Amino acid sequence: MIKVKWIAPGNGYTQAAQVRLAVFVTEQGYPQELEFDELDEAAWHLVLLDGEVPVAAARLVTLSPGVLKPGRIAVLKEYRKQHLGARLMEEILKKAEELGARELRIGAQVQARGFYEKCGFSVCGEPIYMDVHIPHIDMIRRLGGKNSG
Repeated sequence: MIKVKWIAPGNGYTQAAQVRLAVFVTEQGYPQELEFDELDEAAWHLVLLDGEVPVAAARLVTLSPGVLKPGRIAVLKEYRKQHLGARLMEEILKKAEELGARELRIGAQVQARGFYEKCGFSVCGEPIYMDVHIPHIDMIRRLGGKNSG
């Protein structure tokens, strides 16, 4: 049974860091010194747990009032193809609405573009850019409901 755990800003993110190190640093070769930044302390961190083992993670950063940025979305290799990425996005959308967001912006790995489009995001600006050696594209999703402007 997969459990959902949100960690409020400033309360540490060790479990999320374990997943990010495994996926981005070990698997994808992203430099460890660039994986963690000043945004981590101010971010909400989401962890999916299999028992007590962290298997997927993401963070949610405030860019400006009403505009949030999900990022560092990762699922351990052995847990892929189990819809955990979609589960992360569902939880992110719920938290964003709860926080009063009207829009989400992401810098998506190009290879994950289709996944984010299925989650309701659309490309905003065509240029593909490199984040270290991994091609990325900017995407946006507007949120409806009572909190939208």
